[in-house]
Amino acid sequence: MRFLLACLSLLVCLGCENSKKPKRESNFKKMTQEVFDAQVELQNKNIVEVENKLRGNDPISQSMTAYTAITSQFSTMQAQQRVAMYEVENNRYPTYEEFMKLVKGEGMKFVMLPPYQKYGYDAESGRVMVLEDKKDKAERYKKAGINEDGEWARD
Repeated sequence: MRFLLACLSLLVCLGCENSKKPKRESNFKKMTQEVFDAQVELQNKNIVEVENKLRGNDPISQSMTAYTAITSQFSTMQAQQRVAMYEVENNRYPTYEEFMKLVKGEGMKFVMLPPYQKYGYDAESGRVMVLEDKKDKAERYKKAGINEDGEWARD
């Protein structure tokens, strides 16, 4: 009888394996060359410039936000350094189109950000920045059961 129950339990567990939800695709260690024109993007009232910094109340969320914060800062600093070199050579900042030619031509890569964030370049100030869609972030957090502070919602 015990053997039968053990086999039945095993079959149930194996059968459940296929019904699991598909894993979410992660941006961890992925790179991009996609940078948006910040002047155009910031015309959308939902898009704001953000400073990626450490957030979270538990070790897992803190380590993931630390990874995103540090790697995105490194990516923007690297691109910012190339913009500064361009300015010295040409006595002006590159236009958005010129900046994108530098990105593609020199193989600059940026660490992928969460889906509600993106990199932006402002040709007027010569700044590379992280832009965030507040509305998209709020919708994703709500769907995942996370409050605005990045904490799991409590019932």
